[in-house]
Amino acid sequence: MKTLILAAIRCFLLFLIPTVTYAISTQWAMDPISGDWNTVDNWTNGVPNGPADTATFGLSNTTDI
Repeated sequence: MKTLILAAIRCFLLFLIPTVTYAISTQWAMDPISGDWNTVDNWTNGVPNGPADTATFGLSNTTDI
């Protein structure tokens, strides 16, 4: 019974711990394969789709999306 109570407490505590999210800062590739925002190969560090993500276009040969 003690083990069951400890397991229940651990499960409950997992819901109290906030989910950690990380923002990414990425740059439009120098020579992207397309003008599609959601294509990973067009970015240097993944597609910036989160509200805290930063996208930079200044160093690319293609600046149209």
